[in-house]
Amino acid sequence: MGAPDAYTRLVHSAIGTELIYGFQKSKQITEAEKANDRGNDLRERGRFNESLEYFDQAIFLSQRFCLPRVNKGISLKNLGRIGEALGVYQQVLNIDPNYKKAWHNMAVALVIAGDIDRAEKSVGKSLEIDPDYEVALRLRHSLGQTL
Repeated sequence: MGAPDAYTRLVHSAIGTELIYGFQKSKQITEAEKANDRGNDLRERGRFNESLEYFDQAIFLSQRFCLPRVNKGISLKNLGRIGEALGVYQQVLNIDPNYKKAWHNMAVALVIAGDIDRAEKSVGKSLEIDPDYEVALRLRHSLGQTL
């Protein structure tokens, strides 16, 4: 089988997983997804420090799987570790500059850090990618109200 077609590359980028011939996921990817899901479960229960271990495991298992990095950033933000969260979001954007959730979450962290100008630019990038992205639209509205 030759190089992946444009659709397969798009799907690969969107889901952040390594595809085998465009159809099967490796066991390593499946384990990364499980670790990410476990981290999400812990994060949703407010167990942010514990969630970081699972997100790190997912990142280790699949370096290009962006979702656990975004989730790790959210946990770091919730722990008040804003600088680290911003660094994690930047890692995601280095992998996939069109990852709207990373741009949005970076904007949220920048608001917390008090950097409203950069937050506006970041939420704007998120909306360039998806003009109908509801959480980014709400954040942009909120930012407009605070000015």
